[in-house]
Amino acid sequence: MDKTQAKDAADELARASAAFALHLTRAKTIIDDPDKLNQGFYGVCAMTAAVRTLLLHDRARFIELLRAVFDPGNPGFRGLAADSAALLDHRLAQADAKKKRFLTAGRTYVELYDLDFILSRALGKLIKVADPAVYRNQCAFSERITKMFNVKGEWIELFRLPGTHTATLGAGVIDEALRRDLAYKSVPMLVACGFELDLAASKVTTVMAGSEWQISHPLPDGTPRTVSVVQDGSTPGEELLVRYRLGGPLRGDGDLGLDRDGLEFLMRQVVRASAVSSSIRESAVAVTEANTAFGAGAGSFVYAMINGSRRFMQAAGAARRNAPATDPAFDFSTPAPPGSDVWGRAHPVCTHVVDVTGPIREEGDVYVLPVWTWATRFEARIPRKLMGEYVYGYVYGRI
Repeated sequence: MDKTQAKDAADELARASAAFALHLTRAKTIIDDPDKLNQGFYGVCAMTAAVRTLLLHDRARFIELLRAVFDPGNPGFRGLAADSAALLDHRLAQADAKKKRFLTAGRTYVELYDLDFILSRALGKLIKVADPAVYRNQCAFSERITKMFNVKGEWIELFRLPGTHTATLGAGVIDEALRRDLAYKSVPMLVACGFELDLAASKVTTVMAGSEWQISHPLPDGTPRTVSVVQDGSTPGEELLVRYRLGGPLRGDGDLGLDRDGLEFLMRQVVRASAVSSSIRESAVAVTEANTAFGAGAGSFVYAMINGSRRFMQAAGAARRNAPATDPAFDFSTPAPPGSDVWGRAHPVCTHVVDVTGPIREEGDVYVLPVWTWATRFEARIPRKLMGEYVYGYVYGRI
């Protein structure tokens, strides 16, 4: 199926589905240029890469996915049956939840990428249809990355403190008494959300005089981790409530991370690709196997499971600004930044999936990794000694 035929099929679906008609223009855009596909604000990178593979190598299968999600007759996808409430209605509810969370936090939400999310996350739902146990394992993997992945609501209540700390908070300091109480509460905080405050580096700021404050400390990448303290007076003797605003990947907002097993299952059992395999080994061997996959014939795909996702995000931003190849953003010669500390999380663990767009080159002691992610192509220059730190492994096959 060529691009014109695919767009004609999309027109036909729009006539049958009012829900899809709203997304017709976006569908034609990504059919014309698969690189414009964008996971947007959602943690669905692996599934978005799979949708891009359909757009690049099998448009008929992409149209089949569109019909599975939007066709009132719901013909299913690759022999997997799921009704529209599962594939579409629930995705719309998740998008609404994400949008609400963004607007509440004063952030901008771009609806342009809603179709990209719906299709990507529908593939995740089809994992559950194909094998609920595999889906549960992927949810557990997501919770390893973000401990509060399964928490619902805007805030999680951590613990309470005596109202006697009000004056100290108002003065913008952490005195010995407050430090002692915060340290004492560190265990329930670890259990609740997977981290504790770095009290030595924490600062207090006033949000509303006499009633709300923030305690925050910087993470290794410089971003702040912040808890809120509010005086609600609901509990005599413990008038201060310490709470944490949920952010990052959340199941209720449609996010879902896939590990190697989940990504292999998606491509083999949901997308029905062939020769699906993976490599998580010493970097030189893994690179050779990934490059061999590109020579396996038409429709080959290679996905890299990476660490240091913030570095890749910065490189993508530089590529969108048309920065030259010599820009420091593409130089990965420093070790991968550590992720946010989460109690009980094993390392290394991939935190993002990128689409490898061609063979990985060697230039001296540097690997040049050509990738697509966040609707952007760029080349990451990674020293041989750091390749295994940045790239956890590869999943590859043919479609």
